Amino acid sequence: MKVVVTGCAGLIGSHLVDNLLENNFEVIGIDDLSFGRKINLTKAESNPNFRLIEGDCKAISNILIGKNYDAILHLASIKKPWGNKLSSNYVLDENIDMTREIIKYCLSNNTFLLFTSTSDVYGNSKNFYRRKRI
Repeated sequence: MKVVVTGCAGLIGSHLVDNLLENNFEVIGIDDLSFGRKINLTKAESNPNFRLIEGDCKAISNILIGKNYDAILHLASIKKPWGNKLSSNYVLDENIDMTREIIKYCLSNNTFLLFTSTSDVYGNSKNFYRRKRI
């Protein structure tokens, strides 16, 4: 089975890649390395069934042009405002645009999509709202 993992160089993404490779999947990893680190892929990069593409997931149609994959496991996200991109609107817009492009690719290529998120969407609050159990 051939799969794509977006956000492959992050903590969760890199462990997912390692697990998929251990189960004989062919894995293409896409990461722009803005938060993920290449060192997280040390084990994967020694596997001939893995290929890293350093790039922006919003360009997924160009990155994967002419290739068919069984699934995209979408873990990539911009987690917080950083650098000169200090607006929360920027973070939301980028994540929406990225996910929209991945969905378009999946629909036009009949590719299964697994979309996940990150706990960072909740921010760094010390006091999370907790619902009372009934």
